[in-house]
Amino acid sequence: MRRADGDGRTPERRSPHRPRRRRGIAVALIASLAFGIVPRVARAGVTNAAGPDAEGSSAASALARVAQAAAAHPDDPDLAFTHARHLARAERAAEALEATRRFVKRWPRHRPDAHVEIARTLLEHGAAPEARSLLDEAVRRRPDSGLAHFYRGIALRAEREPRAAEQAFQAAALLEPTLRSESLLARALLLFELAREQEAVSLLQEILRVDPTSDTALRARLLLRDREVVRGGQRLRAEALAGFEWDDNVTLEGTESEVVSSRRDDFRGVWGAGLSGQPWLGSRGGLLLGYRYDQTMHHELDEFDVIQNALFASLSALPSESLKERLALRFDLSGYDTLQDLDRALSGGALRSNLLLAFGKRGGVARLFGAFELAEFHADPGFDAWERDSFSGGLGVEHTLPLPPADSSVSLSASWLRTITQASPDGSSDGFDGDFDNDSYRLRALGRFALPWSLRTQLEASYSRDEYLNDNFAHALESLANGQLEIEARRDDVVSGRIALSRALVRHARLEVYWRGTRRISNVDLFDYDKQVVGLLVHVSTD
Repeated sequence: MRRADGDGRTPERRSPHRPRRRRGIAVALIASLAFGIVPRVARAGVTNAAGPDAEGSSAASALARVAQAAAAHPDDPDLAFTHARHLARAERAAEALEATRRFVKRWPRHRPDAHVEIARTLLEHGAAPEARSLLDEAVRRRPDSGLAHFYRGIALRAEREPRAAEQAFQAAALLEPTLRSESLLARALLLFELAREQEAVSLLQEILRVDPTSDTALRARLLLRDREVVRGGQRLRAEALAGFEWDDNVTLEGTESEVVSSRRDDFRGVWGAGLSGQPWLGSRGGLLLGYRYDQTMHHELDEFDVIQNALFASLSALPSESLKERLALRFDLSGYDTLQDLDRALSGGALRSNLLLAFGKRGGVARLFGAFELAEFHADPGFDAWERDSFSGGLGVEHTLPLPPADSSVSLSASWLRTITQASPDGSSDGFDGDFDNDSYRLRALGRFALPWSLRTQLEASYSRDEYLNDNFAHALESLANGQLEIEARRDDVVSGRIALSRALVRHARLEVYWRGTRRISNVDLFDYDKQVVGLLVHVSTD
């Protein structure tokens, strides 16, 4: 019969991958990072309101009851293990060590991770030397246990052996992929202690890439801010891309709803570069500033050649110290100027506010956002109804979930955007309001997945319903030319997708091949079209 633990609960056998063990990892890691496994200091945060004397008395009483039960039932393995654990909790580390060894010797298969479980309790109570002794034995018994290597790394760090600890964390990440982000964080702290800041920053940035929605990633961001290690050259990031595309129906990218397609295919070269930096990075927020240049050049349809210059800024803030691992704000501001065939065609800007809510490693991150955009088209529209200078405002929500392996994720979003142009009815358009005033409702799914052979893929699919607010002047003119006047508002259904496959070539460069397609179904024939684009790009960046 299974006997009750000293605190009234029945011990249960747990697999190495249960949530309780994951929480234990976090507890031990936080203790290691925050307190260095210092006795009593590490325990100060968990002393109950009755004070240390009352807590010690309660622990001693529980230990006495368990010891009495274990002595009365010497053949009960669960009571023997519970006795060892209570000895560790009572800070009788040497006795806990011997009790664990006796338990493992007598019942070697009853709890395969007994060394690790007791060592974890010892670490939580500041007994690093005894914990290391148990973990050394655990690694010898089960060299393929990533969990044992991970806790051994914590014990080695507490004993001021950072290089051996780093090797233990590397082994843990290799043997147990679910420990990858925690191991990267622990290694980064070790590298800071060894004054290897650039390597430490690289590991923290790797956490943000491979596990961006986890609690560990939030701690990595806070660590970057708190230490202000991203300075000098590390504050700057440069990137560039170059490649080519084939488009079977050339349009002006990003303005497909306002201009008609060429109905012709063409090749084009694509290249661009950008530079960004962080002039301010603090414990409660940061500021990012950047510039980007992009250009396309067609083989034949040079009237669609585009040059764009853009400036952008992003301000992030943690509104509450108590919620800093769960809540963040970000404000994104951008402005751009676009040349078409070397003539100014479009200028504009956007402000986006984002509220980010984290729900833990498995729950992912939700983003609530609001968008405000201005656009100014420099060409003469011909008729007031075709005026495209506009203001747009909208709302949306997005949720990103992490997937195995650690650097994969899927996100779903929904948004609404209303665009109001400066068009007004007058005699030149026979009283028609703007053709491009509309409400756009959009659903999007985006998946990023790690594949074998260091390949990565990105899959995107979206659907938009564009409902225009006014009778369409262009449609009226077209129908009149065909001998029968028709007046109706424009309605578009837009389905689009993108598939990309990429692989790192060298450390700072990767190759990407992709396809994207759009099918716009419109009751106004001028805007009813489909297009396919196939491309190849080389990306280079300093990170």
